[in-house]
Amino acid sequence: MQKNKSTLHFNKISALHVKPKFRSKMKVKLAAQILSNTVSAILKLLSEKYGETEKGQEMLETAIVIVNLDRLFDCTNGPSSAKDMACEPSCNQVNISADFTIIPSQRGGDLLIFNGYRYSKRRLNKNGHVVWRCGRRKICKASLITHQQALIKNEKHSCTSNEVIMKLKLEYRCIDRAVKETTPIPSIYSEVVEEFNNAGYDLVEQMPSFDIMKKVLYRRRHQALQTNKTRFL
Repeated sequence: MQKNKSTLHFNKISALHVKPKFRSKMKVKLAAQILSNTVSAILKLLSEKYGETEKGQEMLETAIVIVNLDRLFDCTNGPSSAKDMACEPSCNQVNISADFTIIPSQRGGDLLIFNGYRYSKRRLNKNGHVVWRCGRRKICKASLITHQQALIKNEKHSCTSNEVIMKLKLEYRCIDRAVKETTPIPSIYSEVVEEFNNAGYDLVEQMPSFDIMKKVLYRRRHQALQTNKTRFL
């Protein structure tokens, strides 16, 4: 990563000499990137000092956002040479404000939900990047890469978006409340359905009936309480 950055800056400095007409634009780009890289590096060093504290995590996340902004700056301003094109990431590989959700799967793993698609966790790379693959992997080979709260790469799907994703979120909400609360299971089901409908998600027809859901909800509550029966169910 650092080597690519150095190569990118070297190419731009060289371009200042061989292409004088682009000098003003190149100076602005180069100065902005050097500043952003310096700030990002300082924040990363400070995050190591504060460790796993909230302040340390905020510094690390801010540093990642700055790096992504730097990449986005390159994309929007365009490469200055063929060499720059080879060093720079594709614009569709950076999404700073990606709104994705990670929820636990029934098998104990992680599921990522983004743009109506469900992804299963494939692996965690040494650089901290998490690789996800489309949940419908038998018919779609699309993958997605994240780092912290940033979306690094998002491949196109050969399958269509699955509207059942919102239903999965609703089911997870029911299970989460059943495990953490003592509210009667029927009340939890009704309240969660109403909660999602009030938020603009009309899932009544898509949602499994209470007769189907209650088996899962009761089982999860019993497991959480380590008992077979409870009076407040």
